[in-house]
Amino acid sequence: MARAGERGRESLLDPTVALGVLIAVLEEQRRAMLFLSRLLQALGGASSRPRKRRPRARLTGNGGSAATPRPRGVVGLSGLSPGRQRHAIEIRCFGHFEVYRQGELIECWRRARAKTLLKYLVVRRQPVSRDALIDLLWPDADPRLALNGLRVTLYALRQALGSQPIAGRPGQDIIVFEGGSYYLNPSADIWVDAEEFSARFADGLRLERQGHLDAAIGHFERAEEVYRDDYLLEDIYEEWTLVRREELKDQYLMVLTRLADIALARGDLEGCIIRCHKILGKDACREDAYQRLMRCHAMLGQWSQAIHWYDLCSQTLRHELDMAPSEQTVALYRQICTGQVPALAAGVRLVGKEVRA
Repeated sequence: MARAGERGRESLLDPTVALGVLIAVLEEQRRAMLFLSRLLQALGGASSRPRKRRPRARLTGNGGSAATPRPRGVVGLSGLSPGRQRHAIEIRCFGHFEVYRQGELIECWRRARAKTLLKYLVVRRQPVSRDALIDLLWPDADPRLALNGLRVTLYALRQALGSQPIAGRPGQDIIVFEGGSYYLNPSADIWVDAEEFSARFADGLRLERQGHLDAAIGHFERAEEVYRDDYLLEDIYEEWTLVRREELKDQYLMVLTRLADIALARGDLEGCIIRCHKILGKDACREDAYQRLMRCHAMLGQWSQAIHWYDLCSQTLRHELDMAPSEQTVALYRQICTGQVPALAAGVRLVGKEVRA
């Protein structure tokens, strides 16, 4: 009995265990207050006139199409369309990870792992088990200490994100725990740049196939705007970010390719050149981008610049891939050297049809 008492006193003196117990107590109090608040509202709402509910944007990257009004005092959200609807929580994963709460950048996370936990939930986009989060954040820790650490981290994350009214109800958790797993509340007013990007990309492809090219261009241009830089640059060496990063990068290159082709077909040579520069910024071995640049500069009468891009293409392919330019690129180069303005390539298409100058 004496030894058991000593072990109990030691566990109480362990600051991590004590903090975990305190967090657990606070969590129970918070849940009780939420339940009481919902109950009081339900009792009060029985005699009051029902109000029309406003639809909320879900975590599906709908591009801000819900009818939620823009909250007052939203500031500090740079790099986004001026007329775009704001959301209670805005998460930016392209480039450096940033989270805005009611338009204000969250700078105090209390614990660094709270930020990592949120990133992981956003990347996975589905419920994540408690054991998986523990393995991610504390792979070699004692299970008891790791569980307490998770409680503390979740408490810090919930404090940073806060709670918000959802579908007319009082404050609801943005991080939901259900069935042994955690996930982002699908009813919360959350906007994620990567989700909007993928949605715009998919909508652009669908509209293009349906023959609505101008509408498709609008979605492609919005996707191009949202993609600030590669996905979660701060976690570029984390395995759990790799697949999602490459998926989004592939989509971005396809967006740029379609916009470059459309610009070239419509005679917007400067727009095509800008998109080709962006393509080469992500993949310096994209031979088709060099071909477009050669063609555009030749059509602008900038013959030396067109030849320069051929030389740069040849050097890059040889250095990076130990390959020579394709016969198509060489033929284009020879045509430019004779002073001929090259026609559009057969690969330049509008709504599935080849277009030639």
